[in-house]
Amino acid sequence: MTNTFTKVELKAYPLLPQVEAGMEVVALKDSDYEGLFGTIDAVLYGKDKETENDTVLDIVVTFKEEEGRKIDETHPHLNGTSICEVIMGEDELGFFFTVSNNLAQQLDGKYVCPACGKGMTSITEHQGETIQWDFEDGDYQKSITNEYSDGKKCGECGCEINDENEVFSY
Repeated sequence: MTNTFTKVELKAYPLLPQVEAGMEVVALKDSDYEGLFGTIDAVLYGKDKETENDTVLDIVVTFKEEEGRKIDETHPHLNGTSICEVIMGEDELGFFFTVSNNLAQQLDGKYVCPACGKGMTSITEHQGETIQWDFEDGDYQKSITNEYSDGKKCGECGCEINDENEVFSY
């Protein structure tokens, strides 16, 4: 079924039409399920929504326990609440739109920092190079050696971002 989103909804969340059952997601910072990965079971919109939450979508997610750790260890505040078929809003999840993408994305387009779980409003990378002028044949010749980068870092927490797919390239 194709959802017909309003212009207002699409302006706030331009990636809404790409959300579908079977996608991998991660719960964002400040969500009860923060840091848990899961799979979308269903996407409910409009009159099909099961909640009256102030969200565009009801996204039904089955989360997975962290490998080697029980949910009551990692999320004791859930008090035994199931992590299966949890209804989440679009503002509580990061979405992996492609299998090869190692960075989740919010529906407003921001990528999610894997370290702090927040949408990144900025990414920084400090680059530099060593420039040397050598006197040869009566003139100075410029050469550049030792180009370097300190890596791409989340503007929210300063942690390095693994950008193996070069999402942030120039």
